[in-house]
Amino acid sequence: MNVGRPCKFKKKRFRRVRTTLEKICGRIFQACDSEPKVYFRAVDQRPSAVIQVENKSACTMKAVVQLNDNRSFTQIIEREQQVSIDVPSIQYLKIECDGDTGGYCRGFYTLCLRRKVRC
Repeated sequence: MNVGRPCKFKKKRFRRVRTTLEKICGRIFQACDSEPKVYFRAVDQRPSAVIQVENKSACTMKAVVQLNDNRSFTQIIEREQQVSIDVPSIQYLKIECDGDTGGYCRGFYTLCLRRKVRC
C-alpha cells in the first residue's frame, strides 16, 4: 500500500487546430495554342481551395486542377464566362488556351486556400 504519496497522472495536452485562410489573385495572359501554364503550385501541405477563373478573351480556356491523390480534372471556360471550383486538396492549377495561333488569352484567377494549422 502506497501511503503518503498521491497517484500521479500524466496530463494530456490537447493541441488546438485552427483554420487559416489565404487569398491569392492573379492575371492570366498567355498565347493561344501554347503549352499549358502553371499559375499555382502547392509546396508543402496540400490545402483545400475554392478556385475562381474568369475568361476575358475570345478563345476558350481549360483549367486543369491536379488533386492530392493524383486525380485531375479539366473545366472548360468559354469566352466571357466565369467558373468556380471547390476542391478538397490542390497540387497545382494549370491554364490551357485554345484559339487562334496569333491571339492571346486573358483573364483572372482567384484561389481561396484553407489550411489546418496546429497551435
